[in-house]
Amino acid sequence: MLAELGDPYRDNVELISLHSISKGLMGECGLRGGYFEAHNFAKYANDMFYKLKSIELCSNTVGQVATQLMVDPPREGMVSQECLDQYLKEHLEIKNGL
Repeated sequence: MLAELGDPYRDNVELISLHSISKGLMGECGLRGGYFEAHNFAKYANDMFYKLKSIELCSNTVGQVATQLMVDPPREGMVSQECLDQYLKEHLEIKNGL
């Protein structure tokens, strides 16, 4: 992460991060969702990014939920142990299959 690099990178490097649920580890093909994040850009550039993205259609509810799960997957204390075990099992199967 940019913030972890410390000075002079944290506050001086312009960085754009993006990710899609259909192109990630889980490869949820057919679902539309993802994120876009810009760091250390001028206010005008951020405003233009926001304006550009605001005129496009957004993901449906299923795509938004899938994006939330992609960036904040199940973890201990958040879900039942049964749910966590199932997630970890499937995650490991997919990773080992690559």
